[in-house]
Amino acid sequence: MLNDLERLLLTKMSARQLVDAALAAEGLSREQLRDDVKAIEEMHGPFSQMHLARTYELLAQPWRIEPLNRELFPNVTISFDYKRRRFRLPLWSRVQFSVYEHPNGTVWSPRFEPLDDSLPRALDLRYVEPWCCTQVELEALSTRVQTVDGWASSIQMEMEFGDGAVYDARFDFGLLQTWERLRQPDPG
Repeated sequence: MLNDLERLLLTKMSARQLVDAALAAEGLSREQLRDDVKAIEEMHGPFSQMHLARTYELLAQPWRIEPLNRELFPNVTISFDYKRRRFRLPLWSRVQFSVYEHPNGTVWSPRFEPLDDSLPRALDLRYVEPWCCTQVELEALSTRVQTVDGWASSIQMEMEFGDGAVYDARFDFGLLQTWERLRQPDPG
């Protein structure tokens, strides 16, 4: 059964076939999902305005709350009373959803990340598909990244890899949504 955070995130995902498959597996229609999300937002406020870590915890239980690792932000000179709340969402079991929390309880940069911080995870580009990995992982493996279009929670990139292959990739909240090869690897 989908939790409230998964329901909200599904409404923001651009991988329509995967969204439809997830809904079908749960016996839900898009209309039912919209109704569910409307009820959630009536209770907690619009998703776009969910700026409090407490709100996320009402939607799903984090599996880990940890202080921010200074190694993630080596050039930042701020108090490190900041936290990262990590959520394991069954619908996206190969990744985790993270929310960064300011000491006053506000959040920034809700996004999907690798299950652990060790990068890069070995990925065979032939088997990369939507919802299998994160922007962070693919950027770590690529030799060139160019942003084609980007918004607050969605970004489209052209990514080149060591073998010369170039892909067009779209990410919503850092989770891969589309993956299309633009150029074959160099034959050499």
